Amino acid sequence: NAFRYPNFSELYFPDQGYLRGNPDLNDELSWGWDLGFVFTHKYFGAEFSYFQNRIDNQILFVPISALTIQPINTYAVFSQGVEIAANIDPIKYLHFDANYTWLDAHFKSNGLQLPGRPRNKANLRAEVRVKPVTAFGEVQVIGSFPVNVANTVRISGHTAVNLGSTINFAKHFFFTFEVKDVTDVQIYDARAFPLPRRSFLGTIGAKV
Repeated sequence: NAFRYPNFSELYFPDQGYLRGNPDLNDELSWGWDLGFVFTHKYFGAEFSYFQNRIDNQILFVPISALTIQPINTYAVFSQGVEIAANIDPIKYLHFDANYTWLDAHFKSNGLQLPGRPRNKANLRAEVRVKPVTAFGEVQVIGSFPVNVANTVRISGHTAVNLGSTINFAKHFFFTFEVKDVTDVQIYDARAFPLPRRSFLGTIGAKV
């Protein structure tokens, strides 16, 4: 069982013209269960799970006009899905991680898809580890999804590719350089709210 009050931002976020809170939100109540298994081996691992949830008054940020997003309480929601994950180390210096999620989340009253919830998501990460350097590549695939309760406006699916490398030095320190969205695909989380396109990130840190 789960019970959640609306948080402060959901209730009272100042009206920015494109985003605002909603002081009339009700509490969210849900219950669910999941079942799965995990298999591990020296060179291979796998996980599988099935889950199911029933949610009343779910709080979601959705468009309430062409350019304004606000949290609302939805109709009763039923969701179920499957999550599959695997990792493999075929040779000493190579590592792969992959996961896939299928989600069926819809309103119980009319069967329409829950806004902001794609039916299909998949991720693949490959790493080459030759001390002190780790090079990696990631592929993320997200299917299309609606952004409003009526399902009349949808965001198209996309595939994003990230590449990068981490160098460990001076025993506890590391530096990571990463190129996000290598293919420069325009990605949206919501209509009229584009995410950054190709970008370059550098991170320096320490592990204790």
